[in-house]
Amino acid sequence: MLKIQKNIQLTIINSEVPQPLIFQRFPQLSKSIPWMALGQFPTPVERLTNLEKHLGLESLWIKRDDLSGALYGGNKVRTLEFVLAEAKKREADLLIAYSALGSNWPLACVVYAKQQGWPTDVFFLPYPMDNVKRENLELINELSRKVYSAKSKFTFPFLLYKQLARSRKTGSVYLTPPGGVSPTTTLGYVNAALELKEQHENGELPIPDFIFCSLGSGGTAAGISIGLALIGWPTQVIAVRVVDFIVANKFTSNLLIRRTLKLLKRNGVSLPNRNWGSNLRIEHNYFGKGYSQPTDLGEQSIELFKSHENQLLDSTYTGKTFAPIIDLSKDVSFKNKHILFWQTLNSRNLDKILNLPEFNIRN
Repeated sequence: MLKIQKNIQLTIINSEVPQPLIFQRFPQLSKSIPWMALGQFPTPVERLTNLEKHLGLESLWIKRDDLSGALYGGNKVRTLEFVLAEAKKREADLLIAYSALGSNWPLACVVYAKQQGWPTDVFFLPYPMDNVKRENLELINELSRKVYSAKSKFTFPFLLYKQLARSRKTGSVYLTPPGGVSPTTTLGYVNAALELKEQHENGELPIPDFIFCSLGSGGTAAGISIGLALIGWPTQVIAVRVVDFIVANKFTSNLLIRRTLKLLKRNGVSLPNRNWGSNLRIEHNYFGKGYSQPTDLGEQSIELFKSHENQLLDSTYTGKTFAPIIDLSKDVSFKNKHILFWQTLNSRNLDKILNLPEFNIRN
């Protein structure tokens, strides 16, 4: 089996790469939690002046995590800085990622793992696809070592663990967390909240009254919730559910928050007395008929972003996430609030990836 290249950085990072703000705030974490620099941070914050005017809002902002990486953006880059560092620590020869067909997580994993020298096998659950997922799937098929697609959700575990057992006979395999989410990777979005605080202190945006983000595997919302509580902001996180209820709900969100807090304490962090998770509200009413199935208001969000801000949303995640802002803009009490939409979809041009030297040979 192909061995990984030796060009991967682990904590402690060299002096030319600034450590995450969470490591600067809690230096003891850098001694025990592996991390490597992949992204381009801080991601910009911008005022959505055209949409703001169209919706009759006084203060509408966006956090541009679509620009989180030079190769591929979106919310999974913050996650991968911990996932790939852990894979390096375990001396993995092969990475395995699994998710819904064409979703963002396996693509992000394949792109950055290949950049760092790892082959990746991808396993898919059968789900409907939108245009973004179709484009994702095409690139995943190009860059991954092998791609497996289960015929049903019931046969998926057997397919995954059968192939996992086979791969482990020939080398060290790292099975990445589902959606890239674990207590450790949730620290990526705790760090993002600290990043937002710095941007506020630099005069780039006001303290938001509300932050709207997608609720899928849960790491983004949980990390932002913890980070906001750490810095003492009164901001409410509105996590818009975009996956099935059994995966994304108050219980699973609070469980991830509790597990992340335990991780921090276990690694020597003394936490303030907070009502952790109380700043997180889950919005269930914009999910529609199912995962990756468009909704009318979600499609309206996509069109508004394209026509007013020349930015991309998708049917599965971000379109549905912006939808409640459209509804709430009709509420007089909401109009004067500071609202931040956290953009988690990639906006980098995927066509450019295959033209790069490190991506033109399939493992």
